[in-house]
Amino acid sequence: MKQSKYNYPRWKTGMPEDTSARELRESRAWPYDRRSMLGLYRSMKDIRREGSEALLRPQVEAALRALRSRGMKVQAIGSFAKPDAYFDPNSDIDLLVEDSGGRSDLEIWRIAREWIRDAEVDLVFANALDAEMLGFMRHGVRQ
Repeated sequence: MKQSKYNYPRWKTGMPEDTSARELRESRAWPYDRRSMLGLYRSMKDIRREGSEALLRPQVEAALRALRSRGMKVQAIGSFAKPDAYFDPNSDIDLLVEDSGGRSDLEIWRIAREWIRDAEVDLVFANALDAEMLGFMRHGVRQ
C-alpha cells in the first residue's frame, strides 16, 4: 500500500487506498484544493468573506433596527457598508451615531453588541467629527 505524502485518510475521500496523491488532488475529493469546494473556482478568501458577510448582515440589520426603535439615528459605515468594497472577515463593524436619542455611549454600544455577536463593534459619534469628516463617513453608507 502506498504511503501518502499528505497522510490524509483515503476513506474520507471515498478513493481507493492505493490512489496516489496526485490522482487524489486531481480528483475533486481532495479537501485542500480550493477548486474542490462545490466545484467552483473561487479562492478560500472569497468563500470566507461571503460566509462572514452572510452571517453578519442579518446581525447588523437587527442591531440597526433595535437602535433606531429606541430613537437613535444610526448607520453602518466603513467597508461593511459598501456593497462593492472588500470586507475582511477579521474586520470590525463601524456604526455612525448621528443622534444618540439621549442614551449614553455605553448603552448604545451594549445594544449594538447585543445583536452583533460575531464581530467587534466600533461606534463613531457624529458630534465628535468636523463637517468634512462627517461628509466622508456618510459617503456610501448603508441605510
